[in-house]
Parts: sequence; C-alpha cells; structure tokens
Amino acid sequence: MSHLFGRLRRAFPSGRPLAVFLASVGVLLIAVALLEWPILQHTHGNFIYPNDNAFLNISVARTFSFYQVWGISQHSFQAASSSLLYPLVLAPVFFIAGAHLLIPLVINFLAAVYFLLAIQKVLIRHGLNTGRQFLALVEIMALTVLPLLVVSGMEYTLQLLFVFLFMEALSVSLSMPASPIPPRVYILGLLIVATRYEDILIIALACLLLTPLRGWRTALRLAAVSIVPVILFGGISLAKGSYFLPNSVLMGPYPAYAIALVLCALCPAGLLLGTYLRLPSLEKSKAVPYLSIVLLAILTLPFAVRNLAVLGHFKRDCIRMYDREYLTAGFVHLYYYRMSVGVDEPGAVSWFSEGRQLDFTGMANGAVIRSRKQHYWSPVYADSISRKEGIRAAIVTDPGFNPGQLSKWNIVATWRIPDTNPGPGPGPGAGHLVSFYAINQYDTARLRRNLHDYEHILPAGVTVRYY
Repeated sequence: MSHLFGRLRRAFPSGRPLAVFLASVGVLLIAVALLEWPILQHTHGNFIYPNDNAFLNISVARTFSFYQVWGISQHSFQAASSSLLYPLVLAPVFFIAGAHLLIPLVINFLAAVYFLLAIQKVLIRHGLNTGRQFLALVEIMALTVLPLLVVSGMEYTLQLLFVFLFMEALSVSLSMPASPIPPRVYILGLLIVATRYEDILIIALACLLLTPLRGWRTALRLAAVSIVPVILFGGISLAKGSYFLPNSVLMGPYPAYAIALVLCALCPAGLLLGTYLRLPSLEKSKAVPYLSIVLLAILTLPFAVRNLAVLGHFKRDCIRMYDREYLTAGFVHLYYYRMSVGVDEPGAVSWFSEGRQLDFTGMANGAVIRSRKQHYWSPVYADSISRKEGIRAAIVTDPGFNPGQLSKWNIVATWRIPDTNPGPGPGPGAGHLVSFYAINQYDTARLRRNLHDYEHILPAGVTVRYY
C-alpha cells in the first residue's frame, strides 16, 4: 500500500508547481459550477446534459454494464453511441456505483484534471516558471473551452486528453533517433481512434511524420494498431445486421462550418509538414517537439471554434432539453417503462426507461437508418416497422410527422410546449409540438387515459389538445 501511495505522490508535482496545479483545478471547478448553476436553478436541482447524443452514450454504457448488450435498450444491438471507448469507460463505474447522471460529469472532470496535469509536466520540462505555468494552463482551458467539455456528457474530454498524450509521447520518441517507438504510442493511437473516429486524421498526420524518420513499416504498424477498434466494432456490427460504422457517423453530414474549419486547418498543417520533410536529417529530430506542438495547436483550432459556438447556446440547449424531452421521458417512465415505444428523440427516453425504443431518426436503429440511406423511409414504412416491433405508442415531434401523413395511426393528443428560452430559429411563442399516436386501435383508450393522468404533472403553459 505504501508503494502505491508513493507512486501516486510522484505522479503530482511538489512545492509551488503543486500549488499552481491545484489553483488551475480550482479555476476549472469554478467555471464548471458557473455553467451548471443557472441550469440547476431552472431544473429545480435535476441534472441534465445539453443534447440527445449525450443520453444515447450513457444509455449504451448502462445497458452494456447491466445486460452486456451494446444498445440503448437490452433488446437488441444498436450502434447508437458516437464513441466506442466512452461507454466502455462508464460501464464499470455504472456497474459498481449504479447508473447515475452525475457519473459522466465526474469522469469528464477527472479526465480534464489529468489533461491539466499532463500539460503542466511538459511545461515544467521546458523550464517555465510557476507564474507562466498557471497562465498557460488557464489559457489552454479557455482555448479548448475545457469546462464546457466537462459538462457536455460526451467523450470530448477523453478525446482531448488522449490526443495530447499521443502527440506528446510521439514527439518525445521521435526526438531520440536511436530509440524505437515505445508501445505507449501505439496504445494511445488505438485509444484516440476508439474515442472518436475523426481522430484517424491525427493518426494519418503521425504516419506522415513517422515515414521519413522511422520508415514506412513503423508508420504502417501504427496505422494498423490504431484502426483495430474500428475493425473489431465494424465486424461485430455487420454480424448483428447493422452497418460497419456507427450510426452517428453514418447520419452525418457534419456541419458545413466544421468541415470548412477542418479543411482550413489541414492546409497550414500540410505546408508545415512539407517544410519539415525538406529539412536535413540532423535537424528533423530537433524540430519534432516544436512541430508536434504547432500541429496540435492547428488541429485544436477547429474544435475550439466549434466549442465556442456550442458555449453560446449551452444554457438554452439544457433548458430546452429539460422543458421538452424530460416531459416525454417522464411520461414513458411512468406508463411504458418496460414497453415498446416509438420516438424521434430517443436519448432521455432511453435513459429513463428500459423498454424497446424504435428510433424514427435512425440514430439508434439500423433498419431505420438503412431505409433513410436507401430512400425508402416513409410513413408507410414507419407504420410497418412499428407494428413489427410491437410499438404501443409513438411520440413524435412535428415536422417529423404530421397527422395527415399517418392515416393508419390514431392521433390521441398533442402537447404544445412553449419555448421558455428562445434563441435562433422559431420565434418566441412558436413552441414545440409533441404528438402522441396509438399504432393499434386497442391501445388508443390506454394511451388517452395515461395522458389524462399525466396532465396534472405538466408545467403551466403546456397546451394539451385531445382528438
């Protein structure tokens, strides 16, 4: 035990650098609290994440933890998570501590703390004094919008951590020409791709660096090890009747501004690599650490811009998530907890219930995404697959469907949920329309009764209409 504590103590700096590290962690904690406080006030203390994808990730983790099934419910395989690694990190914690919404926040915070620690070690190695260390850590937190990544409920904090560790380990290795590439570099390459598929771009740039310095065999070995998670998951997914890639990757496309930013970042990165490759052999090894830092900064810029854009509407997204999806998730939790329902916003519903969910968007359903990609998705097909899956009620938002399109379904009621925190898009008062359908005639009376019973829970301002 004393040996373990000794290793743990050596992992942290001592003296004034330790005070700098603790101060930076304090700044991060305060920033996270400032982000969450107004949200918790609106939700009366209920913790929430800003988007549906976060709930899909943690629902997959919970299902895998307790049922060893990769999906948002225990009933079938669903390639619903945007990350392969993140649910695997959350799953054992869920199994030990129980499935709690705070756990992803804690995991992200610990990953962010380790990220700051890893950066500080590099700063100490380069001889920066404690004042500059603190300023650098705060600036990096601001540049990456690290507090926002912590509260996102997504895998972005792990992505940032592993990409930095990979680039740092690779640069240290390449700065020593006589030393072979250590196993740590290959392991980190595997981890960053498992965290987010888009990190294959980082591996490609690393292979361009490795080829002139260590030969094409080493570069090929890194590429082969790094894509192992993609190959393994793709094989399992195909065997389960789904696509090779996760549904979130297939659903695309990425926002146009994100693609443009990545392309803008690749241009200077390519020019920098070209300049580096033309250096004399003796100078290449000396330039590697600086090259890695500059490349990391260039590739971080698009994600920093994306994070800043998300920060601008973080509060609005959380409030809308609570005002809209928590209402429908609460309804399903009370009356259809272990029953099959059809939804087009499956995240919160999947977290608060354990029945089969048919996701009409395709994010969590292989058959639906196939129909959308092959252009035969229609109300008729929606009706067919809903009856096949034994759906007892469909809860959809317009304009996903409208009553005129679904003549075979019985529309029972609609909720008009006001937008309490309007932003870009429909103006104040436009609201959010949720429609409730009974797929089969014999389910109509039950759905109507459940909606009447739940009506007293709805907040003031929600307009209910029965048909």
